[in-house]
Amino acid sequence: MMRSLLSGAAPLCVALMLLTGCGSGSGDGAVAVAPEPTDVRGGLCATPVDRGSALLRSGAAADRVNTGNQPSAIHAGNVARLEPHFVHVAAGAREKRGAPAMTEQAIFLAAGRDVVAIDRRSGCEYWRHSVERRPDGAGPTRRDNVLRSASILHEPARDGRPPVVAAADAYGHVHVLDATDGRPLWSAFVGTEPGAHRVTGGMQIHDGVLLVPLSSSEVGRIAVELLQPCCRTHGILAAVDLYDGTVRWRHHTTGEASFQLGSGQFAPSGAAIWSTPAIDAARNRVYIGTGQNFSRPTTETSNAIIALDLDSGEQLWHFQSTPDDAWNVSCETRLAGLLHCARPVGPDFDFGAPPILTAMPGGGDVIIAGAKNGTVYALNPDTGALRWSRPVGRGGALGGIHWGMAVDGERVYAAVSDTTIRKKDAFRSGESPGLAEMQQVEGATSGIYALDLRNGNVLWSHHPQHRRGDGLRDSIHSAAVTVTNDVLFAGSLDGVLRALHVHDGRELWSFDSDIAVRGVNGVDGEGGEIDSAAPVIADDTLLLNSGYATFGGADAYKAGPGNALFVFRLAE
Repeated sequence: MMRSLLSGAAPLCVALMLLTGCGSGSGDGAVAVAPEPTDVRGGLCATPVDRGSALLRSGAAADRVNTGNQPSAIHAGNVARLEPHFVHVAAGAREKRGAPAMTEQAIFLAAGRDVVAIDRRSGCEYWRHSVERRPDGAGPTRRDNVLRSASILHEPARDGRPPVVAAADAYGHVHVLDATDGRPLWSAFVGTEPGAHRVTGGMQIHDGVLLVPLSSSEVGRIAVELLQPCCRTHGILAAVDLYDGTVRWRHHTTGEASFQLGSGQFAPSGAAIWSTPAIDAARNRVYIGTGQNFSRPTTETSNAIIALDLDSGEQLWHFQSTPDDAWNVSCETRLAGLLHCARPVGPDFDFGAPPILTAMPGGGDVIIAGAKNGTVYALNPDTGALRWSRPVGRGGALGGIHWGMAVDGERVYAAVSDTTIRKKDAFRSGESPGLAEMQQVEGATSGIYALDLRNGNVLWSHHPQHRRGDGLRDSIHSAAVTVTNDVLFAGSLDGVLRALHVHDGRELWSFDSDIAVRGVNGVDGEGGEIDSAAPVIADDTLLLNSGYATFGGADAYKAGPGNALFVFRLAE
């Protein structure tokens, strides 16, 4: 699906050998084309990271309450002037995970199993730190380690302590580094089940404490481990001292699993935390979202939004969206399914998107949560009581609402995927198209939706399409979205990033990232599908991760693997 800039490309693109960031898109808005890179040089930086450089952006959803709303210089009047400034390529990687952090001076990003600090203007590299390929105590593994957390975090210097960068990996290890030189301060496994617990959601920092959401690879691994009974692991939120790694408390989303005579399985299990917690400093609470159970009997804490005390991790209340949902990947196999699948089979309707704490128009606070069942919920943060709910999608194994929403004080913005895939085939397929083909669910309403924050009424929706082969396909929006001023940014699985006007959904600008690129770091690579992390915006800069391989290769909806970070700036 990827278009090469070195063969069959427009002459302008071929000439831009350093940047190779030309783009194309659809809709009525402007289409970004790469400018000539007059001030990009790459290489190694001649000066060190400034420990006092002001923080512009940190976290998976823009802030500690997950609004996905980031102040910037970008607005509807100038968004058409956004142009690729340079591209950074993660050598050897097949996907780009983790929203980067950004200061006035530097960008801190994930590149495979490396944390890298580069200059925001020139792309030169300050430092690079690699996490272990196979961590000690990780248990049996079939894959090399990668940085998996939904974001890189940056905490400025304070109280005589250095500025730090925090990341987490596929084996549940947290890594905290000195932001000035990449020197490791500490690294530790913060879960309880080596080889199973991993960090997928973004971490948060509050008052010197790092809040780490833990999911579990057992949901997929159990499909190939015929001799291991299903299922023993569950989600955890760990509160860890940011500066020395001491675990202060752990909240377990279910009780300890025990053998169930009726089913021959272990339970309770699952209720993994795939998303980023939201911190409510005024109420001294943290809100988490959980996934389905892996085995039966099910629990009330699966597919739930849960409020915890920040000091102790004690549960204060919970709201469950889809009860009695038990599912794991073995349910898509024959022999393993007979041994491990929980029956009846549930729909796999996680809260994969981070819960959002925001102010209501007219006063008071509300929690906004979107689930893979395609419904947006508004909850009372004091009690968890439902204020309103609005179904905007049919729901599916990949959403419904998959990775994240945004709010701006008047509206809620939700990306609806409404797609499904055989996850067993996706995990096996690698880059082989056809083995793990994505499909829209029956009656799909894929697109971008703006809802009234007060009552959930749909204000507008946007349903772009792209051409594959001899026909048009719906462009699937699974990745989290970002809003800044009066512009909403949303990336689709076919590799296109779009800017929409928040008032009516009108398309203002687009960029097709499914292209071959040459990185400012001298590495050739490619863009691909846009999934998981939302675009990162601050000042005059926009960062876009392009390339995703977890759910198989390219097909009619997905552009497939890639390893490019596009850095855009407003043209003068």
